[in-house]
Amino acid sequence: MKPGNQLTLAEAARHAGATVHQVRTYVASGLVRPCATTSGGYLLFEEHCVARLRLITSATRVGMRIAEIGVLVRALDSNDRGATEVARRSVAAAIGTRQSALRELQATLIDVCGQAPSHGTP
Repeated sequence: MKPGNQLTLAEAARHAGATVHQVRTYVASGLVRPCATTSGGYLLFEEHCVARLRLITSATRVGMRIAEIGVLVRALDSNDRGATEVARRSVAAAIGTRQSALRELQATLIDVCGQAPSHGTP
């Protein structure tokens, strides 16, 4: 995307790996604001908005709740380095917790179902 270009909601969603419905939810939740609105009511997004959408989309994919993401977004919007660092650490801790839970699930799956055969082995 070229700097200064504005994308429609559908284009921004595609660039962020989200659905239009998800982006509308993020806008309604206050997680991201469109950069402009056309006279016809279409929402327009610039690169920094799309980057924010990518962050939100990635966070929701790993199971973070909108409220958790909101803490980080509000810290980023405050331009307060201390608040942003606290929020970043909180998100990092949540990521660590989810990684541990996934490793535990993987171990349990292997225990219950057995080790998956390697390629070429029946």
